[in-house]
Amino acid sequence: MEIRPNTFMISTEFWGRKLNLFLLRGDYLFLIDTGLAGMPADLIFPYMREHGLELDDIALFASTHAHADHLGGNAEIQAACPSAKLGVHELDRPWTETHELSWEQAYRPMVEMGLAGPELHQLILDVCGADSPVDIAWAGGEKIDLGDRKIEVVHAPGHTPGNLVFLDRQGGILIEGETILGDTSGEPGKKGVPGYYDVGAYRATLRYLAELPWDTLLSSHADPRDRSAGLAYIKLSLDFVDQIHEEVTSVLASQQGPATLLELVNGMHDAYGWAADIGLGMLTRTHLNYLGRTGEAICQPDGRWVRS
Repeated sequence: MEIRPNTFMISTEFWGRKLNLFLLRGDYLFLIDTGLAGMPADLIFPYMREHGLELDDIALFASTHAHADHLGGNAEIQAACPSAKLGVHELDRPWTETHELSWEQAYRPMVEMGLAGPELHQLILDVCGADSPVDIAWAGGEKIDLGDRKIEVVHAPGHTPGNLVFLDRQGGILIEGETILGDTSGEPGKKGVPGYYDVGAYRATLRYLAELPWDTLLSSHADPRDRSAGLAYIKLSLDFVDQIHEEVTSVLASQQGPATLLELVNGMHDAYGWAADIGLGMLTRTHLNYLGRTGEAICQPDGRWVRS
């Protein structure tokens, strides 16, 4: 779909969830996100052929953040377009280049708690594709020159430390991966939470995005929105942070003594109906860490949590 002149959205689904990738055309093609492993050959390249876009014109491609559905096709793009440069935020570079590292740091602790099975390890590596060397490590604030349009690289931490959005100020378009997360994960058949690693960073990013000059919001996992709908979704996201923080605080306070992360996750499930899975484990840990930084909770040497 051509959303605006020279702005293309390539849409598919994975695991019952919408996934959009974006191509911007100027003096060359700029591809934003590459999907899961296999999607370049199955989705991106056929789309380009249908729309008369040349593969050799991809000079730059980026991952908005270092999760499988945004970087899984990176190695395939590098193989098919050897002159194209891969850009990511410098903070997400380690996970982009070494997928085993993301497994160790993000997922393995949740599996060890029993919130996911051991088969998750190979699944993560499979959908991430081969490790991919990064050519450009952005800090945020850079401008991508496509000739008659300039795209601003905006650091938008929250979902990951190096999460990025891209702003076409002249065209009034903001492109985000999973920066504005709403109030549920969108996964079918369960009440799942969205994921962010830092409460303060996520709140600040949402407020900042609301101030940027855009009238069209393009998202990885939702249909295009106008400014009114986009701002409403930002507000929904901020309200969810407050809600889940109150819930984590309440469950922690209800414990008879120090509690493990798994006990608190199960408490969140029992009290509020959230799916007791890896997503809830990560988000509960995020809010516990925030309570620790604000002095409202203490993580004991054995890893158990207690209210201050």
